[in-house]
Amino acid sequence: MILLLKKNSGFSIAEIMVGLLILSLGLIAIANLQNKSVSWTHYSQVKTNSIFIAQKYMEDLLSKNFDDLDNEVQNQTITMDKIQYSLTTTVTTDAVTQNKNIEVKLTWGENQVVINTIRSNAAAR
Repeated sequence: MILLLKKNSGFSIAEIMVGLLILSLGLIAIANLQNKSVSWTHYSQVKTNSIFIAQKYMEDLLSKNFDDLDNEVQNQTITMDKIQYSLTTTVTTDAVTQNKNIEVKLTWGENQVVINTIRSNAAAR
C-alpha cells in the first residue's frame, strides 16, 4: 500500500483574517497613542506658557518698591497662542509683620497656576 501525502503550502483564509485582525488592532492602538501624545504635548505647552506669564507678572510686582505695593486685587485678560487667560494679582499686608503677601493666579479653562511669595520691607529693619 502506497500512501500519498498531500503537502499543504501557504496559509488558509482564516489564518490570514486572524493575522489581519491582530495587525489592525495594533495599528489602532498606535494611532490612539499618537493622538494622546499630541494632546498631552499641547497641554504641556499651554502649561509652560501659563507659568511663564505668571512668573513675568510676579517679577514685575517684585521689581516695584515695597511702599508702591498697595493692598489691591487686579484682574485682567491675556490672550496668547489663541488661549485666553484670566490673570488675578493680589497684594495684602500682614497685620503683624507688615510683610506684603503677593499672589499671582493665572486661570484658563478648568486649569490654573498660582504663584505666592512674601516680601518684607528690608529697609525698615
